Amino acid sequence: MSAHKSFLLIFLIFVSSLICGAQSFIALDVYGLIGFKRIKIYSGDVMTFKLKNDTKLYKKEIIALWDTTFEIENQTISLNQIRMVYIDKSNFVINGCSAFLIIGGAAFLGLTLVNGVINNYPADEYERGFLAAGSAVIIGELIKSLGRRRYHINKNRTLKIIDARF
Repeated sequence: MSAHKSFLLIFLIFVSSLICGAQSFIALDVYGLIGFKRIKIYSGDVMTFKLKNDTKLYKKEIIALWDTTFEIENQTISLNQIRMVYIDKSNFVINGCSAFLIIGGAAFLGLTLVNGVINNYPADEYERGFLAAGSAVIIGELIKSLGRRRYHINKNRTLKIIDARF
């Protein structure tokens, strides 16, 4: 291989490494009895969290990451301000079952009410329908909550921004 071709190959590898380089992310490090786990949250991901001294639950897209802060919707938040992070690990089966039960329970409740009005049922006949519909909705919500983990930020669960760029 000639010197020109070698130089061109090395130059193309260098340029492609700049284009395909790694990016920065928020690392949620979870230390436990058994070992260590790192959850990565990238710029552009939706992050659900609570701030210290605030009861509001934020579910916002991360726009930009800096050294110890990140930006969401024209607001800069420091990692030291975060009290709790919610990570959604549910898959399409959990989401599908949950949605089926919630929508099915609401539809069953509607059908029970319409059937009772059409057939002139007394008020005590609705009890079984309300019980079945309410149970389906509550079980659907419980299944949905099974896929969401809550991490309190403390000495065993830390947040930091990892900058993997050059």
